[in-house]
Amino acid sequence: MIVTVSEIVVALHQQKKTCVLTLQCARDEKLFKIYFKDGEIRSLSLGPLRDAECLKKLPGMRFRQYSFIVDSSEHIPAGTLSSSEVMEHIRKLDCTVSSGPDTVFGHTVRFEAVPRNVLHDVEESIVNIAGPVATLILAESCDKIGYERGGELSRGALQRLLNLLIEDLPDADRGAFMEKFRSFAV
Repeated sequence: MIVTVSEIVVALHQQKKTCVLTLQCARDEKLFKIYFKDGEIRSLSLGPLRDAECLKKLPGMRFRQYSFIVDSSEHIPAGTLSSSEVMEHIRKLDCTVSSGPDTVFGHTVRFEAVPRNVLHDVEESIVNIAGPVATLILAESCDKIGYERGGELSRGALQRLLNLLIEDLPDADRGAFMEKFRSFAV
């Protein structure tokens, strides 16, 4: 399933986890780590980078998969950023990541998948609006969020997909398109 990084971080925060969330970067083998203590973000790391340097890199990053390892609080480093500041940056992100069963070194957070008929309706609506270029628009948008047809999306990932799709729709069709799927997105 494709989920947003924001959904994962919010879930770990709400569950008051003490853990290390690890996001595998899509372009290389680097790991982006977010350290939580009792649900509060304590620190960030990306190779030798820490905290503020990591936040600067975050907006342009793409991730393959994630997992988290429950840890004891004495292993969680104290950072230089406030948890609320980091949460605000992450909530603004449009990053998605796979939460597939191939996560081998930790746990995943469970999210409810958007019903498949909704994804079919999205495709059908795009075709009705955009005509023959719909398949290109859809393929490009799906690629941007790492979604493969036939897979599953969380509500947050569906919202990300819808936002990408409306960028290529005529202004006159955007409102009706988004209204049609509002109840399924975040």
